Amino acid sequence: PVGWPYRLTNGLTPAEVAEVTFGFEITGQRALEMGLVNRVVPRERVMDTATEMAEHLVGMPPLAILAAKELLRKINPVVPEDVDRYAHGVVRRLVDSEDTTEAIRAFAEKRAPNFQGR
Repeated sequence: PVGWPYRLTNGLTPAEVAEVTFGFEITGQRALEMGLVNRVVPRERVMDTATEMAEHLVGMPPLAILAAKELLRKINPVVPEDVDRYAHGVVRRLVDSEDTTEAIRAFAEKRAPNFQGR
């Protein structure tokens, strides 16, 4: 989704936004520090933790869950119309580029891409 990067990076420092935007690897601990995730658990506890969280939610009143989700959607930053329009244009240019075609070919051929900036 085009608005996702804007929503994801809202509230981060410019340096943190750059880390995310340029695809640097971010560890679980770093994501926690940046506020991108709300908890980090050891690999062997992932399913147990997810199950515990799901069981907690299932035990809550459905109308309360719906109301909370509605409120959360309202407080999440809305992408300003001009930013959304600009982002769509950027994505459209990228999708139509020769570099995108090269990236897809390279992935399919299991090789490093040779980008030309076109």
